[in-house]
Amino acid sequence: MLVMLGASAWLYFFFNPLAPGIDHQSHEALGEVLAQETIKLLGPGGKVILLGRDTVTFPNPASDTQLKQFEKSLKQRGVKVTTLHLLKMNPISLMMVPSGDYLEIVKKCNEADVIVSFLGPPALSDEQLAKVGSKRPKVVAVCSGEMPARVNLKQMFDEKLLHAAVLSRKNPPARAAGSSPRDHFEQWFWLATPANVAELPLPAVSATKKN
Repeated sequence: MLVMLGASAWLYFFFNPLAPGIDHQSHEALGEVLAQETIKLLGPGGKVILLGRDTVTFPNPASDTQLKQFEKSLKQRGVKVTTLHLLKMNPISLMMVPSGDYLEIVKKCNEADVIVSFLGPPALSDEQLAKVGSKRPKVVAVCSGEMPARVNLKQMFDEKLLHAAVLSRKNPPARAAGSSPRDHFEQWFWLATPANVAELPLPAVSATKKN
């Protein structure tokens, strides 16, 4: 009986493997830092518009942890997400905000508002950029993974389509330098702002704007 039970358990976990664990501290730290940057950019009476991934169809514990901590950190500072957009994304495709969706969202915003995107920055055509006009909301975006190699983030900063971006570190240290959320953030990510935009890597491939 014991052998049979052991064999049954082995077969179950072989065909239904447990999902790999994630480093919750680093993803919570990312949500915390994004909340800090959002509050810095938020104008008087401004709204926070959050763009995230719908994880019902394709579960993503990392995304869920980041979003949850972001909203929690905002709430602790007396700020809440005004509008939440959860978009269904193909998990194997490059995470980018669809230009049409972004255009509709930004039309309802003003300069005091902040759009926080966990799906990267928007890629707008020149025609769409003209429709946005000069009065644009601030944009904070997670641009982790291979996105900086495929998207010209510096150009987006220049065009005021991006005001703060989180990038992945290529060679993260073995452990965080300290125990604070910022220490865990710095272990795996770095924050790009207009102050250090010159440090942004150039894309490895030509970045084209999508209609």
